[in-house]
Amino acid sequence: LLTGIKVIAVLGLVVFGVSRVELANISWQGFPEFSKIGEASLLLIFAFLGGEMALITGGEMKNPKRTGPLGFLFGILGAILIFCLIHLVVQGVLGDALLEKQDAPLADLAKILAGNSGFTMILIVSFIAVWSTFSAVFMLKNRILYAAAKDEIFPNVFAFLHPKFGTPLVAILFLAVLEWGVASSGSFRYLLILVTASSLIIYFGAILAFLKFRFSDQEGKASVFKIPGGYLIAAFALIALGWIFFQLSQSELIGVSAFVAFLTILYYILNYFKTKKKAGF
Repeated sequence: LLTGIKVIAVLGLVVFGVSRVELANISWQGFPEFSKIGEASLLLIFAFLGGEMALITGGEMKNPKRTGPLGFLFGILGAILIFCLIHLVVQGVLGDALLEKQDAPLADLAKILAGNSGFTMILIVSFIAVWSTFSAVFMLKNRILYAAAKDEIFPNVFAFLHPKFGTPLVAILFLAVLEWGVASSGSFRYLLILVTASSLIIYFGAILAFLKFRFSDQEGKASVFKIPGGYLIAAFALIALGWIFFQLSQSELIGVSAFVAFLTILYYILNYFKTKKKAGF
């Protein structure tokens, strides 16, 4: 329901804004500088993060091996279409003024199209958008922490379930405090870079895992969902992710590397104590 409200509101802006588009504002002026493409890609990829979170609910799907990948693929294609349409209308209506109104271009577009009432509507929709995102975060991400605790990757305390509701209480509270702390620590751009960089590392590992499973699958199981040209797509994705990752500044690369190093050391420390515990020491 929350997602539907967001999509309908955005598509409404597209429908009512098309008639106000000036072709001069969207005329092709040639390719931008290569460095600008890299910087834009680093920021833009943030818009597509998190779609894989829907796969966490694979246990509720009738045919997760097919429904999950196809749903994710069509979802990404739909998001690309919506982003392209809304950007086309925003740039076509605002023109050069878009450079001065980058903080809330949709709100400015709505104000031009429908006055203060349109501006207020977009503010309400923005609140709903944030609300729905946090709802998904609290519903899904704590399950990852819970599963990791069950697999003894994280401390067992995160696997504690609420005696009445059966929800991972400690994992939910921990993530709530952690995300509040991170959100309060810097600007939106700073947080965007942090989230994007860490997600690129996760995606890089996921692609390597995909290749490992492909190479180790000697039986050719027909029940497994496969896309033709999977190896080529994986190779292209690795190159693209590597290129986007190195668009980070030197300080950002150092910060992300230090964070990964800290987590790696923490993992081996926890694994060491887990091994000793199993050995009876």
